[in-house]
Amino acid sequence: MPAFIYATQLLGMLPSLLAAGKNVVDLVEHGNAALKAMTDEKRDPTPAEWDALNTKIRELQAELHS
Repeated sequence: MPAFIYATQLLGMLPSLLAAGKNVVDLVEHGNAALKAMTDEKRDPTPAEWDALNTKIRELQAELHS
């Protein structure tokens, strides 16, 4: 019976895990595009750009842990 309960809980979490995974993929793709643009411009990220990235990472972490 515990395996059934575990499987049921896992299936219940699956939609949010899939959504979070999509958000992580989006973050990586966006981050790569931004870093490529900065490289093309021969510059480092600004403090505001770092803050925006860190905020998005914290939001995704909170989503995964909720």
